[in-house]
Amino acid sequence: MLEKSMAEPNTLYQLSTSAIIQNFLELRHGLDLCPENIIFDVIFEVFQRSKIDLLSSELSHFPTFSKLLKIGDKRACLHKMLQATAELNKNIPEIISQAFYMDVDKLLSKLCSTNFNNCALSNTYKTLELGFNLGGFLCEAGWYPAGTRVHRACVNILRKLNQSEPNYIFVKLECLSKLLHSLSSYCQFTEATTIYSELSTFTREKGITSETYPTWPASTMSSAATTSSRATTTTPTPGLWRLSRRRQGTQGI
Repeated sequence: MLEKSMAEPNTLYQLSTSAIIQNFLELRHGLDLCPENIIFDVIFEVFQRSKIDLLSSELSHFPTFSKLLKIGDKRACLHKMLQATAELNKNIPEIISQAFYMDVDKLLSKLCSTNFNNCALSNTYKTLELGFNLGGFLCEAGWYPAGTRVHRACVNILRKLNQSEPNYIFVKLECLSKLLHSLSSYCQFTEATTIYSELSTFTREKGITSETYPTWPASTMSSAATTSSRATTTTPTPGLWRLSRRRQGTQGI
């Protein structure tokens, strides 16, 4: 019996991905209309072909990077791509963290002024969820200055929230604890001490312990945002609230 030496042919999906890369400049605009997983596969193919300049251009575009970050089961691949750009002195982590910080500034400028404050969980939960995800991603790879900038932006949102907001306690615990982690990991002990003192005082005043720490179901995020906005049609993504359950080891982002 003759052995088959011929390699398996490429799938139609692989051929399509290759065609997009070969005609990237012409087809790039249409790629934004595709689901996040397809965008990820195309950009990962760019990485595998060692087109680092093109890869750097894509990853430094914050809306694109935000879409890639949503593909949780390919998080390690995203780390590889970002590391490849870092080895060629492409400062992508700083670029995307600064982009997030500026987006938060624009959001707060839109929602708040000296005369009014419309900042609430109902219109900031998506930004907070992205910030927690992005900041954690950057810290996982050791990009602590970039991660710290993201977590500071989340704290800026926290400072504008009404303390009577539903689940304000949980948001404050998450924002401060994540900022404390990134600061202490990068040995920024002066600022970390200030955050630690605020966090300690807050937990003591509220009587928060491991037994009373929130362990709400995913639907809590929806009810919190709906209560705040008084809109019964609001159905936000529950990813932010999954952070509380991850502490019990039941589910990650």
